[in-house]
Amino acid sequence: MTLKVSLDALHADSVLWSEVAGKLSTASGAAWGQWLSAHEFTGVADREGLVALYQECLTKVANLVSEGSTSATDISKTLTSVRDQYLDDEAKARAKFAGVWDPK
Repeated sequence: MTLKVSLDALHADSVLWSEVAGKLSTASGAAWGQWLSAHEFTGVADREGLVALYQECLTKVANLVSEGSTSATDISKTLTSVRDQYLDDEAKARAKFAGVWDPK
């Protein structure tokens, strides 16, 4: 595998993780949109604790999906950073060794 192929793969993976982060962020917002209060439940459900359990579960799911979005964003940024570091190292090496093998 050449350096260019590897760098292209890092970029493609970074884009993919960024897209995953966006979809998870959208899903988290959609989950919060499902919030129901005691008014949307029956009195029995409220008395039996269903409203509190529902809200607790919804909060847990929305928060986990949001955390997944943050983690996917971090992965995307890390992959981009690794790619950029490879590019920087390559440029420095080219500059350092430029002309070394040229006949004098």
